[in-house]
Amino acid sequence: MTEAPVSAALARAARAAAAATKLPRGGAAPAWDTLAACPDWVLDLPGSRATLRRLGALWHAGALQRCIDGRQLQAAQDCLGAALLQALLDAELPGPGAATLPAGEALDEAFTECGRALARAALPDAALRAALAPAEVGALERLPQQAAAAWAEAAERLPAALELPR
Repeated sequence: MTEAPVSAALARAARAAAAATKLPRGGAAPAWDTLAACPDWVLDLPGSRATLRRLGALWHAGALQRCIDGRQLQAAQDCLGAALLQALLDAELPGPGAATLPAGEALDEAFTECGRALARAALPDAALRAALAPAEVGALERLPQQAAAAWAEAAERLPAALELPR
């Protein structure tokens, strides 16, 4: 084996091992290859929180589009940045999404956790979805995988140049 394949194999093994530490204890673990190919957000890699926040914000875009409360919209802009908020206000959504917005001070955490639930539901590998499922499964985790994947794809179509303030 040459140095590059060994290095790649070690990196893949390290990624799989790191993913395995994120799984809840008990239950069947996904295959090693599945763990090695897990998305960055499972490992809490840099930038993954912003990706999850963006996906969760998209889920709430319909509620943002209907919102007439200036304080709530300002809180959303503080959380997301003006450019992303405007893109969400203009977005065509793949479905109805959230009916209401969380309180302004809770937007960041709510968007991130909502994005995590949607990203988990969108995983194409059923074993990984099941392994990452929380003890108490919410409505978003019950969303069919194809529907959740449509939301994830729509979030990826938001303009790439948008920067999140945090």
